[in-house]
Amino acid sequence: MDDKKRGLDDLLSDLGIGENESAPEVVLEEERAPIVAQPNQAQDPKSVLEHFMVGLLLRLDPAYAVDIVQEGGLFRVEILGGDSGRVIGREGKTLQSLEFIVNVVMAKHFGPAYRVVLDAAGYRRRNEERLRRIAADAALQVEASGQPIELPPMRPSERRLIHLMLKQHPKVTTTSVGEGEERHVVVLPREARAPENDPRPKRFLELVQALQQELRAAGKPVVESRWLVAHAARLSDQELALRLAEFVPPDVEEAARAMLNLRLSGYPLQLLLGEAEFYGLKLRVERGVLIPRPETEGLVEHAVAYLPPDQPARVLDVGTGCGAIALAIKAMRPQATVWASDINPKALELARRNALQLGLEVTFLEAPFTANLQGLDLIVSNPPYLPESYRQEAPPELAYEDPNALYAGPDGLGVARELLPQAWKALKPGGRLWLELAPENVYTLLAEATAQGWLEAQVLPDLALQPRYLSLRKPAEP
Repeated sequence: MDDKKRGLDDLLSDLGIGENESAPEVVLEEERAPIVAQPNQAQDPKSVLEHFMVGLLLRLDPAYAVDIVQEGGLFRVEILGGDSGRVIGREGKTLQSLEFIVNVVMAKHFGPAYRVVLDAAGYRRRNEERLRRIAADAALQVEASGQPIELPPMRPSERRLIHLMLKQHPKVTTTSVGEGEERHVVVLPREARAPENDPRPKRFLELVQALQQELRAAGKPVVESRWLVAHAARLSDQELALRLAEFVPPDVEEAARAMLNLRLSGYPLQLLLGEAEFYGLKLRVERGVLIPRPETEGLVEHAVAYLPPDQPARVLDVGTGCGAIALAIKAMRPQATVWASDINPKALELARRNALQLGLEVTFLEAPFTANLQGLDLIVSNPPYLPESYRQEAPPELAYEDPNALYAGPDGLGVARELLPQAWKALKPGGRLWLELAPENVYTLLAEATAQGWLEAQVLPDLALQPRYLSLRKPAEP
């Protein structure tokens, strides 16, 4: 038993996974990667996966076995036998790290065509069933009472599952509140449906409900109705809530319906409102500049977690757009010195206005990539990562943003590839690079980066559990 435990610890140590770490981190160094044998490139993906998994598990305990089920480009792998608790690890973190390694191996052989999901002794399935019961019970209580229910604090991965499970529920919706370990999900009722035969609305509530119906029919979030009406009436969302029973001035209704028609035609909501909320900051947005996305808040979370709260640091945001990432990092880490670069003069002017409005000190540079800066602790970037072919199927909203901030070559990695050597020069030894990429190409760049000598390569998921964020570390000087 002790011999097996030491063997597992040794292997995880080789992979950069510590038993007591708050989040497992995988070190990908070619000379230390736990590949037992090189699979034949002519083999099919399932054979390559089985070959690697069997070889990896044999190093841990011969009692382990695997069951692999393929569903198109998705492989579900169940680890059977042996001591499942050691494979799962604390709160499933060892299992998560092993899954990451397997996905890297598959990406090196086949690119982003396949994804692997690992489970051990039904651990993930049982956890998902537990969360599904919690979500279903909360939804029933909210439907019955009409009142919000606060769930207990959960880990981020569990909160994401709750949000996904109730995303399409017709009666309830969800949000997350609180900070740190106290962050939790609130389940609350959706807005009431307007009467089907309602004539021209006269009160604010009736106008909101009428706009909800049209947004719902168009497949757009019904919550946008409140924001459109509030903006037309020059009210905050809270002020509108207090005036729902009041009559709507004719000019306000006319303005709200004009904005609704624009929205239904594909005009971005943020441009209609003139602002977007990002990481708790209200930012001005304009046509021709990338609108910050909720996914990018996850990139900021990782960057902020990397920076010590009580120490100075030198940080660069590459391709800043309206300044969202740089300003959010500066707001959360005031002691950091933050630069932001972009080649779009309009974006930089907008970013400077946002910084002035928020009272945050960020140096904006009109320059490509790292602007010849040196000795940086952290570089963070949300580069363009959509392939050129996506232009043909892109939603109409994207036509109002800067195409140079969206599309980057045949595989979407044209800019990110060029950034890697630039970031290497600009970072100090041991410095880190964080990137947001697409699930379809993030593992491709990971494999290329590790081949170039980057260390501690790690991919983390977004709120939809899609692989999204790539972290790389420049080696420290010997």
